[in-house]
Amino acid sequence: MGRYLDIARATRQQARAPADGPETLKPCLEARLEHSGIRLAIDRHTGEVCLVFTESDTEAARSVAELYKPFERDWTAEQRRTVLADLEYYERLILKNGRAAISKERKASMSTGQTPCADK
Repeated sequence: MGRYLDIARATRQQARAPADGPETLKPCLEARLEHSGIRLAIDRHTGEVCLVFTESDTEAARSVAELYKPFERDWTAEQRRTVLADLEYYERLILKNGRAAISKERKASMSTGQTPCADK
C-alpha cells in the first residue's frame, strides 16, 4: 500500500505535461516513468510500444519485443503519445487504488476508535 500512496502523491504533485509537442513531453514523461519503475517494450514486428511493470512481464515480453529503460533510445512521436496515454491510465488506477486503501484504513481506524493520521 505504501508504494501506491507514494506514486499517488507524486502524481498529484507533478504538473501536467505541456501539449505543444512530443519533445516537450520528454523530461516530464521520463521522470514519471523512472519514478514508477516502468520499462518500455517495442514489438519487433509491429513497432508498438507498451509499458512493462514487473520482472515477470519483462521475461514474457523478451521473446517478442526489445526492452528499454525510459528514453534509452529515441521514440517516434506516435510511440511517445502511446506511452503518455498508457502512463496516464496507469496513474489514474494507482490514484484510485490509493484512495480506496486510505478510505479502507480510515474506516478500520474509526471502528477501533483510533484517529487516522492527518497526512493520510
